[in-house]
Parts: sequence; structure tokens; C-alpha cells
Amino acid sequence: MADLIRLLPDHIANQIAAGEVVQRPASVVKELMENAIDAGAQNIRLIINDAGKTLIQLVDDGIGMSETDARMSFERHATSKIQKAEDLFNLHTMGFRGEALASISAVAQVEMRTKKRGEELGVRLQVEGSELISQEPCQAAAGTSISVKNLFYNIPARRNFLKSDKVEFKHILDEFQQIAIAHPDIFFALHHNGQKQFHLPASNLKQRIIQVLGKKYAQALIPIAEETDIIKIWGYVGKPDFARKMRGDQYFYVNQRYIKSNYLQHALFQAYEDLLPQKMYPLYVVFFELDPAKIDVNVHPSKQEIKFEDERLIYNYLRVCTRHALAQHHVTPSIDFDQESSISKQLEREQMEKQQLFSNKTSSSKSTTSGGGGGYRPPQKTEQEKNNLAHWEKLYAGLEDEEEEQQPLPSKLSTQSPLFEQEEEETLQMGQGPKQELFYLGQGYMISPLRAGYLLIHQQTALERILYDDYLQRLEHKRLVQQHSLFPISVSLNLRDAKLLQELLPELKKMGFELVPMGETTFVISSVPAYLEQLGEEDGWLEEILEQYQLGQSLSLSFEQNMARSMAMRMAKQQPKRLSPMEMQALIDRLFACQNPERSPRGRRCFIRYNFEELDSRFES
Repeated sequence: MADLIRLLPDHIANQIAAGEVVQRPASVVKELMENAIDAGAQNIRLIINDAGKTLIQLVDDGIGMSETDARMSFERHATSKIQKAEDLFNLHTMGFRGEALASISAVAQVEMRTKKRGEELGVRLQVEGSELISQEPCQAAAGTSISVKNLFYNIPARRNFLKSDKVEFKHILDEFQQIAIAHPDIFFALHHNGQKQFHLPASNLKQRIIQVLGKKYAQALIPIAEETDIIKIWGYVGKPDFARKMRGDQYFYVNQRYIKSNYLQHALFQAYEDLLPQKMYPLYVVFFELDPAKIDVNVHPSKQEIKFEDERLIYNYLRVCTRHALAQHHVTPSIDFDQESSISKQLEREQMEKQQLFSNKTSSSKSTTSGGGGGYRPPQKTEQEKNNLAHWEKLYAGLEDEEEEQQPLPSKLSTQSPLFEQEEEETLQMGQGPKQELFYLGQGYMISPLRAGYLLIHQQTALERILYDDYLQRLEHKRLVQQHSLFPISVSLNLRDAKLLQELLPELKKMGFELVPMGETTFVISSVPAYLEQLGEEDGWLEEILEQYQLGQSLSLSFEQNMARSMAMRMAKQQPKRLSPMEMQALIDRLFACQNPERSPRGRRCFIRYNFEELDSRFES
């Protein structure tokens, strides 16, 4: 019987290796940029066409290569970085395996031009599918220029699995930013389809962070620094006010190599304990410098996972160092000494407000009586709202009447409330408020009594539901009123948000936004929907709406639903923390007129129902 096991040809072995090293165009960008840095380049230019699918070209001014080295660089496991096994634990370079160019040339058409400094001629090589096509002397600038064309041209299945240009270019941006931030002393430039995306002159770390992530972070950065015999930690963390709902602007580097570590991330989040709302993530750019012998980077082909000799020690150093930096800059949990913790004081304040409301109502009712039938009349209810009323009024069946009356709701608010009995609705039509006691607990919570218990209502989530239904109806029926700015406002975004906004411009225009691009990352806002005009701080709410939109992209929502959700969550945060009795009643009225009053558009409960039997059992336990 013939032998079955055989040695694979080099071109097949290279294609198999490429499956781990070259996963998408961004993988090629990472390998080429790291090679340029290892070559001592001070100027690195990256040129991309079609999100790297047709062209990835990198030009550097590093030390260059001789003709022999240039040819050898395309062989598997050929490297100048290490010579023996012990060198794996004394790495001072980005690359070390010698697989990058061999893997890239196995799945693409590669052209290299390189020349060593001081030599008259360079060398030009063409490699396709691991096969050398040509090698000849040429004129070239000192350094190396590599062009990678038609990635995965010989593996159609892999090429078909690539995502859209938008997604692939986003991954390229991520790799570019990760490397550019780590080396602020190097000039970087990035062009995509003939357009300049980044032009980053050599600078210090703080300026490089601002160049890459946006000018808004100029006031957000807090320096951290700690040095011991074991480790040196330095970099910047963001102020809590600049935290975002998305993980993105977060970078860890070990010996200038970008890494991912959930364990170290947890340490940093622990330093922000009590400083951030739930599911908010701070900015950080943190560098660790320690003996290469105490880490192992040869864990994953991407080299973004690292094993530490004493990971817990690094964890504690990072947590303490970050906490100390936040304290030095007076970023600590504050105690609101003005807050009234006494329930009796709050009850007294409520009583004073009701007396004021009662006196206002008395004068109002007198004028209404003399006016001959000019009282407030609510609009006609739709069939759906009548069904809502029939369902929700059961909660309030049997509530005892109260003698005290409240001021009638303003006509701009809906009074189609399912909370009250029919006779209470009739009194509303006569200009008299509902006979119901509402109580504000503080921290955005309200209590509304029921016959057999009470409702605990969360103010912000209730507002989100109300605003979502309102915005969605406006968007779907195109009933949007524009507010034109007398003086158009210019806003600057980071490149990632600017790209997203460019794609959304046609749809945003239908919604009442008028935004004119002025360069790659700057937009001029000439008009906004009238219901957003009062927000102010255009760059802030625009970024937050884009952030919420990206979070909602994974929820299979229509554009209108996603945008209504984003704007509702942004607007709900702008509402006053404490509401008057009249405002609380108006909020409850509008909440229960919604199609789904139980949940906010992000799935959180708007209210919880408690009954007295449950309370009794809690006291007995």
C-alpha cells in the first residue's frame, strides 16, 4: 500500500498560513506598518483603494533592504528579528515570526521597491501566489514601497467573504489608529480612494491622541504615571464626563504593542467605580513598559494577546495608578449636601406647591366660569387609545376621591389618560384636574397610588417611551418642522463618526437636518428639526445620536425606528430631574397613551407595580 502522508508544496503551505495571518485587508495593513516601524521609518504613508481589496500600498523611509534580503523576505520564517529560541523572550520589535510577506504574497499580487541608504540603485520584485515573477534593479528612494494588489485574487471563496467597503475600511482605520497612537514621534498619512483621511505630523502623545480621536478630547485627558522596579505605566485616561456607551477609544500597549485584555480593562473600570453610570466606558490610552522576559507575546497570530508573568500585580498597579490620577485631578464621587434627605422636608415642599397650585386654580376657575364655557376640552380619542384606556383604568378602579384639586393641564400636553375613571375624565373637560395624589421620591422616581398598591415610575425611561412614539410618528408621516439657524454652526467629529454621518446625510435631510460637509471631519449645521433646536451643544448631541444609532444597528430596526430611538434617548436626558405635580401628571397621562407603556425603546421597564400584600409580606419576613 502506498504511503499517504506527504509534504505540502510551499505555495499551498503559504496559503494555509495566510488563513491565520491575513484574515482581511486590515491584517495586511497591520503587518506592513509594523515592518516599517521595525525598519526605523520616520515617515509612513498608507494608500488604500476600495477598502484594500484592490490596492494597499505602504511607503516608508526606513533602512531599506539589499537585493538578497528583499528576495529572502518573501520566504517562510525568514526574519531579521530573532536568531534563537531565547530571543522570543527578549523581543524589542513588532514582528518576529517571518510569516507576514510570505503569507501576503501567497494570496495577492505584490510589488516591492526597496533601496538601502547610501546605495545608488534599489531592487524591484514582483511576486504572485508565492511565485517570483520578476526581480530587477531600479531607481528608488531610500526605504521601501510595497504594493499589495487584488487581495485573495486566487481564493475566490475568501474574497467573497469580505464585508462591504465601509466595514473593511473601518477595520483598516482601527489598525491604523492603534499603531499611529503608539508612535507619536513618527509621521503617518492615510489616503483612501484619492482622499486624505489622516495627516499626522510627529508630536507628543497628547497631541497625537487629539489628532486621531478628535479635538473634543483636548479637555478630557488626565495624565497617569507610575514607575517601579517592575513596571512603568504612563498615558492618559478620560474624565468621566467624556465616557461613551460604546467601547472604541480604549487602548492598552505593552512595550508599544497594542493588546486586548479584559482583565486589565476590569482593573481600570474598578478605578472609575462610582464615577460612571452603568454601561458607560471611559477613554484611555495606557502604556506598560516592562522586561520582555516577563511577558509572552507568542500566543496568538495577531500578537494582540499577551501572557504576563504576574498578571495580578499588573492589575493592582493599574487600578491604583488610575485612581490616584483621578483623585489628583479632583475627579472623585461628590456628595450633594444640598439634597434633602428628610422625607418630612420633601412632604412639606410638596404641600407648599399644592397650595400654590390650588390658589392658581381657584382664580383660573373663576375666570372660566365668567367666560361662558371656555374650559379646556381634550381632543377626541382614537380607537387604540380607547382600548388603552379600557385596559389601564382597571389599575385605578376604586381610588378614593380627594378634596384637593389641581391646575388643569396645558393644552399642548395630551390628557388622554387611561389612569382615571370616567367621571374624572368628565371633570377634566370642565377644567378641573384629576383627583389623584402623586409623590416624587427623588433620583428620577415617582409614586402613583393604586387601589391595591402603587406604581413606581422611572421618569427617564417613561420619557424615552413618550418621545420615541412621538418622534417615530413624526418621521413616518414626514410631519417635521425645520428650525433654520440665523448663524450656521460648525461642528467637528472624529473620522469614524464623520464617515457614518456622511452615509446618513440623505436620510437626515428627510428628517429636517441640513448639514453641509466642509472637509473630511467638519460639518456646518444650517437647520435642525424644531424639536431639537432647544438642545444646544450641537457637536455633543450629534455625536451622541450617532453613537446611539450605531448601538441600535444590531437590533434589526428600520432607519426611522433607530433614529427615533437615538433621539428619544438623547432628549430624555435633557429633561429636568425634578418634576412638579402638574408635570408628573402630564408625564403619566402621555405614558399610558403610548402603544407600549411598559417598556422604553431600549427594553427597560417604565414602571413597576407593587401591591400591599407584597409589602405586608416583606414586613413579616
